[in-house]
Amino acid sequence: MNEKSTPAVALPQRSYADIMAAGPCYDPAERGLCAPDWRGTALDVLRDERVSTQDARWLVLREDWIPAPTLHEFACRCAERALALIDNPDPRSVAAIATKRAWLRGEATNAELAAAEAAARAAAESDQQRQDLIALLEGGAP
Repeated sequence: MNEKSTPAVALPQRSYADIMAAGPCYDPAERGLCAPDWRGTALDVLRDERVSTQDARWLVLREDWIPAPTLHEFACRCAERALALIDNPDPRSVAAIATKRAWLRGEATNAELAAAEAAARAAAESDQQRQDLIALLEGGAP
């Protein structure tokens, strides 16, 4: 965790004490990942190839490491990537991502965002998924 960088997003400087305050399951200094005097940003952690992807995400995907709007945009990108794996994604899920981005720009209200989230959740919990699972378990194609 030694590489320093200048990110496009303003990231707060964090310390070894901040890492330990997050409650990791191991001490990164004991594993040689950083020294007790380490200081850096979320980007430094993510770029350090010695830190597993899982551990890096566990540490930095929180608002005290990355600004909330950036985390929201990251969530939108993850959702888009997941939806790209589906032939015909439910339009409610696609609309929820668009609404989240509108909300980030100040163009959608909290109520509109909540409604879009509820609609996307309903899509995810739809009866079609139940039928697809039944078909799969019965050996047929969904």
